[in-house]
Amino acid sequence: MDNVTLDLTSPTCNVVVNDGGNVQAVQILDGTLIFKKARDLKVDNLLTEIVLSGTFEFHAIINQLPVTMSKGRFDVGVDYENFYKY
Repeated sequence: MDNVTLDLTSPTCNVVVNDGGNVQAVQILDGTLIFKKARDLKVDNLLTEIVLSGTFEFHAIINQLPVTMSKGRFDVGVDYENFYKY
């Protein structure tokens, strides 16, 4: 996943917002999710998870209002308990 860019307007992408338990789909007007690095996280020389780091930005309609998210950053650990392939 090093240097992979996803187009958030692609039909294969689905963006949702979780606002205090209220999960709703978001209408993305344009945007990207960029995976900058994928690193192994090992504990006692055993692979525990993969840490994905990157950036994101998008323009969207949420609750019938225009919203801009820019210069977003993320670091997320992925393992068998929180990664699903549909």
